[in-house]
Amino acid sequence: MDFWIIREGEKAGPFPDYEIRRKIESGELSPADPVWSEGMAAWTPVGEVEMFRVTLERPPVLPPPLPAHAIPAPPVWRRFLARMFDLALYLAVLWSALAFAKVDLKAAIESVAVALFHLVPWFALEAGLIHWFATTPGKALMGLRVLNRDGSRLSFRQSFRRAALVLTAGVGMGFSLLFPLCMAVSWVSVRRIGASLWDFAGDHQTVVSEPKAFRIVAFVVLFIAALQVQALILTPVTLEMMPPWFREAYEKSQHR
Repeated sequence: MDFWIIREGEKAGPFPDYEIRRKIESGELSPADPVWSEGMAAWTPVGEVEMFRVTLERPPVLPPPLPAHAIPAPPVWRRFLARMFDLALYLAVLWSALAFAKVDLKAAIESVAVALFHLVPWFALEAGLIHWFATTPGKALMGLRVLNRDGSRLSFRQSFRRAALVLTAGVGMGFSLLFPLCMAVSWVSVRRIGASLWDFAGDHQTVVSEPKAFRIVAFVVLFIAALQVQALILTPVTLEMMPPWFREAYEKSQHR
């Protein structure tokens, strides 16, 4: 069945009824636009034509969320730097607090409990930050946010599960031997499947936006400051733990 329509004050057509349906679905025709076909007494709004009411009343069909592999992943280096920034900032605060409290730092460094659990407070905090704000200090400065596939924020349970996976599989609990290995595995997973292991397991996504220049400057300044604070606090302690020949070589290098 063919129909004529009025476009910009002039007749256009004839169009088959399936073409009229397509124009309705695409928004080219509104319910008030007049149409006419053989057998109709006068021009009639398309919304009043029985055969087109179903098309007008049917809700638009939206495509499903993009699959994990189709969502562009942030550059691996950006995620890596954001993680290193967060850990550096946390460790600077941790060692500063211990030094201020006059804790024996040498004993703390050698403690098995500290080795096992020194990163746990940070990842507990990260779980809350991801749940409440979808980001962390390092991620915010790098323009990164962690969300569910539908764009919603993670529940606290999701955030806690994600943080636990990062703590164990992402940074190896902070152990010096496991840390670089876990980071390398994470790097490869992001490059190959477009998501870290913990985001892939939880069906989350890390959304990226270009950070403003002042955020990049703040990132660099704070990162360097955090590393410097750690060095000032820990260098004297770690030197005490080194063999005499190493301390002598270090002192000589400082006086050159």
